[in-house]
Amino acid sequence: SAASAQYIPLPKHYDGFFMGKPTAPVMLEAYFDAMCPDSRAAWPTVKDVIAHYGNDTLLFGLHVFPLPYHHNSFYANQGLHVV
Repeated sequence: SAASAQYIPLPKHYDGFFMGKPTAPVMLEAYFDAMCPDSRAAWPTVKDVIAHYGNDTLLFGLHVFPLPYHHNSFYANQGLHVV
């Protein structure tokens, strides 16, 4: 049918970096820019949340999200995938 031919396929896996068990009951996803001072300031709090709940309870996903107004942000975030 025409309706089934027009759907957008979902990716087979999530993008980004994940930590924890895939079967954890809680999933927290964050979008960070490596060059963003606000992302850098939020990181200690995110680490505290991960440590508090642990890998059995929390699956944490970090997605790189380069913002256009941070100089060289796109290249810095690309580098995260290389490292």
